[in-house]
Amino acid sequence: MSTEIYLQRVPDAARIYNVSEAEYYSRAVRGLVPAPFKIGIRASRVPSNETAAVSLALIAGKSDAEILKLVAELKLARAAQFTKFLHTATGVQPEQAS
Repeated sequence: MSTEIYLQRVPDAARIYNVSEAEYYSRAVRGLVPAPFKIGIRASRVPSNETAAVSLALIAGKSDAEILKLVAELKLARAAQFTKFLHTATGVQPEQAS
């Protein structure tokens, strides 16, 4: 398995789970797959590492509750990665929690 992270189109991510795009979005709303994010007016993507993590959990037979927890953790990690990138690229300090 590749450790390289790339941005997957939603139809490609849906194909990995063997579901339609509509079902993928339905699962994303329920927190069972990573939610896509917008990269343009009509374009959304899903990080390949997140798709792979959920796929492995499904293969391992994890329950919906465990998948929900994993997807929530992936969402937090995505936000943390962005904050770290923003700080590194711009020197802007992350807001301190009060």
